[in-house]
Amino acid sequence: MGPMQAADSNHLNQPCTKGHLYPPGIGASIWHSPANFMIPDRRRPSVPERALQEYFQSISESTGFPLPKRTQHLLMARAELEYQLRGGSVCSMCETAVRHIIPVLVERHDGTRVQYRCLCRRCLEAEKAVSMMVTLRLGEACVIYTREPEDAMKEIAFSAAAS
Repeated sequence: MGPMQAADSNHLNQPCTKGHLYPPGIGASIWHSPANFMIPDRRRPSVPERALQEYFQSISESTGFPLPKRTQHLLMARAELEYQLRGGSVCSMCETAVRHIIPVLVERHDGTRVQYRCLCRRCLEAEKAVSMMVTLRLGEACVIYTREPEDAMKEIAFSAAAS
């Protein structure tokens, strides 16, 4: 046994990571040199025409709405566009599939604040029922739900663009 055979047998005992082949001479038919690797496409993903058209249509339709309803409508349209581009996620509380990823900030009656990446409809409604304030924010638009004694679910919505 020469030194080359010993080196080869030691090399075969090491695990091969996925996507990498052994160098020529050890039984591999292809050797991945840096020149053979594909260069990843780092361009931004293209926006589907239909998704963009629906987003523009939502912007156009919301012009006649009062400010709270318009903000909520545009927030949901933006969330839908984000879904078309990047997909959904899971609820931070119950791990149910969620289509629209909208960050949620919850302020409880004891003064604690909890930030969720996104909530399903059921968990969002539960938080609105038991919390003092629930804020949905996407970009500069936000919708705030508060609990007040005289009005169980008063919606206050505003947009930074309107100020």
